[in-house]
Amino acid sequence: MSLIEASTKEFGNITVFLHSLGSFCYRIEWYSKMTGTNKGTGIK
Repeated sequence: MSLIEASTKEFGNITVFLHSLGSFCYRIEWYSKMTGTNKGTGIK
C-alpha cells in the first residue's frame, strides 16, 4: 500500500509525475516542454 497515489501535474511548460516505488519510496519525474529535458529523483 502506498501513502500517495500516482499523479501528474502541469505547471506551465513543465509536467511533473509522482509515482510509488513501494510502501515508502516514491519517484518524482519532470519533463520540460520548452527544452525537452527530463529528470527524476527518488524519495524515501
